[in-house]
Amino acid sequence: MISFRVRVFAGVSAAALVSAACYLVVSAGRPVGAVLFAPAALLSLPLFAAKRPPRLEDWPLLDENVTRFRTAGLVCFSMAILTNAATLALRLGATATEQVAAFGVAWWAVGFGLVPFALYFASRRAMLEDDSID
Repeated sequence: MISFRVRVFAGVSAAALVSAACYLVVSAGRPVGAVLFAPAALLSLPLFAAKRPPRLEDWPLLDENVTRFRTAGLVCFSMAILTNAATLALRLGATATEQVAAFGVAWWAVGFGLVPFALYFASRRAMLEDDSID
């Protein structure tokens, strides 16, 4: 699994990137600094990894979590696509179109945020499947 040193390094690096991104966006007035939030999120992923390998009794819980996060992500992506289709089909005024498009982007962002959790639980379930074959 992931060692304590790697977790500390990842946490400090992610915090430094988030601080730099916030400074660039707020104080310096450079919205392009928001790009730094993506690598900060990637660096913070080791903080959420489990400290022990999965056990056989964890199988139902892992399976339930994979299904839950995958379904939630699919619902969010579907809502984003339906919102985008409704925006194009209704041809509303400029402000209404921007509001509906922002709503669709929010659904897309939530769905995109759920995918790593589904992948995490799926990888733990795959680790358990590999161990049970031996």
